[in-house]
Amino acid sequence: MGTACLFAGSACGEQEKQSSDAPSERAYYFDSENGNDDNDGSSPEKAFQTLFPLYRMEKVEPGTELCFKGTFSGNISFKGSGTEEEPIVLKSYGEKRAVIDGRNRLNCFYLFNQSNIVVDNMEFTLDEEGSTKRNGIYVYADSGIVGGITVKNCYLHDITGSFIKYDYYSSAAIYFNYEGDISPENRFDDILIENTKIENVIGIGIGISDNAEGIDDDSVHPYCENVVIRNVTIDGTSNDGIILKQCYKPVVEYCKIL
Repeated sequence: MGTACLFAGSACGEQEKQSSDAPSERAYYFDSENGNDDNDGSSPEKAFQTLFPLYRMEKVEPGTELCFKGTFSGNISFKGSGTEEEPIVLKSYGEKRAVIDGRNRLNCFYLFNQSNIVVDNMEFTLDEEGSTKRNGIYVYADSGIVGGITVKNCYLHDITGSFIKYDYYSSAAIYFNYEGDISPENRFDDILIENTKIENVIGIGIGISDNAEGIDDDSVHPYCENVVIRNVTIDGTSNDGIILKQCYKPVVEYCKIL
């Protein structure tokens, strides 16, 4: 039987972290003010200006850092996964968090069957008119064990999802959704969300869901494992703060839901 966690304890850090500007051997830089899409993105001095060069990449290799500075319209989406030893890292550089403004999109950041991704010190917002399913960070999977996903030191706010009953359970600041065939080999594993603030969401704060609800046979049940939500503040949602479905012994600690 699945496990649902709707609330947790106390105290959450909200301090913005300053990221290192030191160039990585495998990095692409995006600077919305001073970049140019004719650049190769290989250094802060040769940064891209928009997200379009990322869309055109055939694949992002393990160990690559995607470094952002400024405010970007659109959503982050790319092909490729990291490894446990060499995750793909998305982070801000400069003095402030980079902002991904997902207006006119259904999400700010989208992953599909991708694993070993770290999102560090980023800001996401999607303040849109109308009622439909929208998410700040949306992780969707339908095949295999998908995981190694970390969201830390981030700020997600003003995410306008759905006002319609049932639809608003799949509108969230951070939403993991698995819809593959029911099997122990089709599930999420190893999810960490920490040191993050979420506020002003039409929908829920954090959600993990799959299509195995109601399956009682543990030999075929795809429980999501190794879920940790730590030191997170959720302030102002139209629905529940945290909903974890079909999770095995998730840890929710040092959080505040207002």
